[in-house]
Amino acid sequence: MLLLIDDNLTICEVVKKLFSGVYDLRITHTAAEGWAALEANAASVKAILLDWELPDQNGIDFLRKLKQDSRFRLTPVLMLTGRTDEKDIEAGIAAGALYYVTKPFDHRILSALVETALRDFSSAHKTSTVRLSDYESLLTELSFRFSTVSQAGALSQLLAEYCPSPDAARLGLHELLVNAIEHGNLEISHAEKSKLLGEGTLPDEMARRQNVAPYANRSASVRMIRTSEEVRFIIRDQGPGFNYKAFLNLSADRAFAQHGRGIALARSLSFDHLSYVPPGNEVHGRITVPRSAS
Repeated sequence: MLLLIDDNLTICEVVKKLFSGVYDLRITHTAAEGWAALEANAASVKAILLDWELPDQNGIDFLRKLKQDSRFRLTPVLMLTGRTDEKDIEAGIAAGALYYVTKPFDHRILSALVETALRDFSSAHKTSTVRLSDYESLLTELSFRFSTVSQAGALSQLLAEYCPSPDAARLGLHELLVNAIEHGNLEISHAEKSKLLGEGTLPDEMARRQNVAPYANRSASVRMIRTSEEVRFIIRDQGPGFNYKAFLNLSADRAFAQHGRGIALARSLSFDHLSYVPPGNEVHGRITVPRSAS
């Protein structure tokens, strides 16, 4: 279900025309109505379109409350706002808003961002079909090599099952493993991806690169080390590296972009510690195991 919380009737009508028949859309006009809809549909709300200024509560305050609730911590929120001041955007990012749409908005941009948010978080809602061994409790280390995005997705599901919070881990692992193929081995830069997404040719270009030098023979690896205190991941690709420092946090200048927030998502929602090794083709992630789960 897609939930809209906005008191502007014109905006509501536009969103209704845009998404009715595409998604199960629920429209509410106040923070109280929005929260009631969340409570009643906690398991089915996949994304939220949230107005910055609601009649009964500031949208940022609503967002903070939302992200403090474990049921909705991983639910993507798209802020609908006329505010483009950098300080306002940074405040929203700090509260948990990773997607922004300016009012008045372009229908194509809003549709693309909703699709992006749902895609970014889809891995967290997948039910793994992998059956764990009866000897799972004895396992301390796993290591895999992979070379495609589909393999990265499957491994993120498998490895997440060994973590204290599988849904959160699955989201971050998916972003990092796909990044190792897409931006690492295939060397598709942020700017190139923007262009390819705009043209609708990203899958074609990825397929092309996987069959030509120097990309064709590259693979990536993921190693999981599990102890009673933590689960650690080491992910390596065979690319030349990239400017990872620019992507550890979501910056105001990328808040409205269709992509480029995966590492920030992983760092803020999935791992207790995340760090890259220069030049950027190796990343280490650590998840603490709560005492009660050890």
